Amino acid sequence: MPKRKSIEDDEDEGGSQSQAALPLKAETADDIAARLCRFVLLREHTRKPVTRTEIKEQVMPEHKAQDRSGKIFKQVLAAANDKLRDIAGLELVDEAQAGVMDDDDADGSGGQSQAAASQSQATQGGGGSGKQASGAARYLLVNRIPDAVVPPLTGDPALGTAIYQAFVEVVLSLIQESEGGVLAEDELFEFLQKLGVNREAKFGELVQHRPLPAEQEKIEYIVQKRLVAEAYLRRCKKKHDADNFEYLPGSRATLSRDEGRAAEFHKSIMIG
Repeated sequence: MPKRKSIEDDEDEGGSQSQAALPLKAETADDIAARLCRFVLLREHTRKPVTRTEIKEQVMPEHKAQDRSGKIFKQVLAAANDKLRDIAGLELVDEAQAGVMDDDDADGSGGQSQAAASQSQATQGGGGSGKQASGAARYLLVNRIPDAVVPPLTGDPALGTAIYQAFVEVVLSLIQESEGGVLAEDELFEFLQKLGVNREAKFGELVQHRPLPAEQEKIEYIVQKRLVAEAYLRRCKKKHDADNFEYLPGSRATLSRDEGRAAEFHKSIMIG
């Protein structure tokens, strides 16, 4: 009996299987790649990764049904990355390159913790487990410009953004300095409390400016929801303890940060 061809997308397996998609003409692929560039650049303000399914639905719906093998998607992605690197110094990167598997962690509804396995993959530079549907794969825009220009911190908006990024680095530092690079939620908030940051405090109260739309968000919400949605953190249920959570670095913490500069910042705040 001939082997059934594997389906690499999240579409229904009950439908009739079309023939393998042929590569697009270069001109067609270029047009769709331009759409993809525009799409990811316009939505980057959300700071949320984009899924392969979302890209197919929003950018190339006319090819979604026939692209069950993912060949057309890969062709368009390669063409889009050529444009992004050339024009903006950016690249659309699969989260799997950070050793992070996609799951339901963003809303805290995932199964038992996969923190140890994910941390091991990140350390070894491995990809997903092979069980992840390609349609669920997520992508981040990553800066590929060496020594990128950083705007001067002038005015409240820039200062507020800098404080937010500093807060992100403090949280990541606490996690990365913990045993195994994983930190229980209660312990994380205890450490923040020792630094004078109460989980019930609002971000705007810390900044004392009006720089961000999220200034009235509680620190607890920023950690549990915003940093997870922005892929700086992964929030997983603890193994054998479904009522509690733990954190480890997310794909943005690995793919979109200069870890050398982050280490310098960590040293600068570790006093005594």
